[in-house]
Amino acid sequence: MKNHCKQFSPHTKTISYLLCLLFIFAVSTSKASDDVKFKPLSIAGLWEAGQIRSGIVGGSNTNRLRKEWMDHFGAFMYQEATYKERLTIALGLGGIFQFPKQESLDKGIFGSQWKAFYVGPSSAKGTYSFGDVDSPFLKLSLGMFPFKYNTDAPNLGEYLFRCGPYPTYIMSGGFATIDNATAYIQGMHAEFTFGNLKLDALITTETALPPLYDFSLSGLAAYTIADGFLTIGAGVMFKNLISVDEVKTTPKNNDNAYFYTDGNYYPVNDNYYNSERRYWETNYMLDTNLYDPADTVQVNAVQAEIQIIDDQQDLVWDLLDKKDSLEKYIDTVTLGTSKNTAINTLNSLPEFQYYTSGGMIFMGRFSFDIKKLFDQDLFGDNDLKLYGEVALLGWKDYPVFYENKKDRIPFMIGFNLPGFKFFDLISFQYELFKSPYANSFFNLPERKYIPTLPEGGDKAYSEKSYNDLTNDDNHYWSLLVQKTIYPGLTLSVQAARDHLRTVSTDVYFGARLEPSEVLSSKNNWYLMAQLAWSM
Repeated sequence: MKNHCKQFSPHTKTISYLLCLLFIFAVSTSKASDDVKFKPLSIAGLWEAGQIRSGIVGGSNTNRLRKEWMDHFGAFMYQEATYKERLTIALGLGGIFQFPKQESLDKGIFGSQWKAFYVGPSSAKGTYSFGDVDSPFLKLSLGMFPFKYNTDAPNLGEYLFRCGPYPTYIMSGGFATIDNATAYIQGMHAEFTFGNLKLDALITTETALPPLYDFSLSGLAAYTIADGFLTIGAGVMFKNLISVDEVKTTPKNNDNAYFYTDGNYYPVNDNYYNSERRYWETNYMLDTNLYDPADTVQVNAVQAEIQIIDDQQDLVWDLLDKKDSLEKYIDTVTLGTSKNTAINTLNSLPEFQYYTSGGMIFMGRFSFDIKKLFDQDLFGDNDLKLYGEVALLGWKDYPVFYENKKDRIPFMIGFNLPGFKFFDLISFQYELFKSPYANSFFNLPERKYIPTLPEGGDKAYSEKSYNDLTNDDNHYWSLLVQKTIYPGLTLSVQAARDHLRTVSTDVYFGARLEPSEVLSSKNNWYLMAQLAWSM
């Protein structure tokens, strides 16, 4: 509950806050009938603070973070009531306070160093149980609720509901950084249990990232063997399967288009050509550490790169000009031979095709509880677990940007070191993700579903060649240590290079998180501590 807060407009925030408070007060003070039973009201809070030791905000070379302090505070309430032991209604209210990053001051009236408090329902779900009330074989739920299928993964992983295929991105964390590997979703959930087999089916609507409100269909299966010694699981998501607005799911604009001619595919997006040319012309050629004007071989090689880009862009421009002139001519002339000829010529030109945000995401996972082979009296519940998860972010290949499936496969493996009942959890996770592009959904709100392309002079992504540093950022890691200090009071410390996003000063869709991961370089990481309490 503590890790899920939804952003609202100021009026909606106030109304939601008052309604939730009224509901919680009413149900907590009501006298339960024989049919309705209220669980005790739960309250919780957290405070986490620490440093981004190094990172980048906004995916820009100029917005580097150095020992940037983060400080979050959250408060939460949760109430659950059951009607005739079958229908459960749950409602939670929560909020997280923090500063957007980076914290810089303007000379004007308004600056970017301002407070942000995200408040709203943390859970609002109704669930009906079928079968034995103590062990139902089917649960049907509707509402907004947290969903976590990989209970062993405290940070990295949980790919099915925290990733996208086109453009390819992976999320971790959220408004809270530690112990926040849960997806917050809205929709319907059917949960089947048959002995050691568990099946989940979900229809969810997109409420965080454009294209907003599209519906996705997901199915998951998990099977437990030998009393939890081994658990295997798999899942599939048909992301954006049902479009609320097809124009937003598959936008037919030039920035999102590609075409095939002369044996090659070409993107129409002009920035695809301009950014790389700018790199070779300015960032590379003006850097004497990279470029020696006296080296004829090197000079010719750079000029050849620029010429290739120019030739490709000229081909695109020529095609656009032909299409534009023919379409204008066809619109202005009446029926006749010349119009038919123009129509035939237009139809013979390469056809534009378009990228889409929708696609199939596949997931597989496993977990070994190794301590079941030994004397378990020495170990805690989470000790000596080996687990892993792999995903394919988009089954279909698209020309130019999404030609190879291996570029869209993240793999995570984790191991819980023994805490010997002193530490609750000592978890180390490692992830390999070989995407050749920035981990970013920057282009989503602009309705172009190509990867984020670095500007030509941005050394955060381009060093010795254009966009070369994205091939050197494939390794991610996370170390989490947790200790219960007192019942209901937990201390956690986490160091990680994960897919952290901070609250942005420029983004106004969804949760207002940065489109690009802050820890975009292999040398970027953070250290955070969290104190959480509940009762």
